[in-house]
Amino acid sequence: FLTYAVNISPQLLRNAVVVKKTINSLFYTVIPDIRYCHCIKTIRAVRRSRIADVNVYEPSPACPHREVIVTMTDNSQRCLDPESKFTKNLLRGVEN
Repeated sequence: FLTYAVNISPQLLRNAVVVKKTINSLFYTVIPDIRYCHCIKTIRAVRRSRIADVNVYEPSPACPHREVIVTMTDNSQRCLDPESKFTKNLLRGVEN
C-alpha cells in the first residue's frame, strides 16, 4: 500500500470536520421519522361471508390510527372504517 502525505492546513481540516458534523445534524433533524399506516383509505363494510380473517392494529408510534384490516376469501385485503357500525359489530363478534 502506498501512503500519500498531503499537506492540509489545520484550519482546513477543522472546517471539514465542522461541515461534516453540520451535515450529519441536519440529516437527523430534517428527515422525519419514517411512519406509516397500513390503510390509506377505508370502506364502511364488506360482505361478511367473504371475510377469511380480521386483523386489528391499535394506535402506535408508527401510526396514530386504529386500523381494521380484513382478508377476504380471495386473499385480497380491505381496510375497514373502525368507527362504522359494521366494523364495530364485526369486532364484537370476533371478540366473543
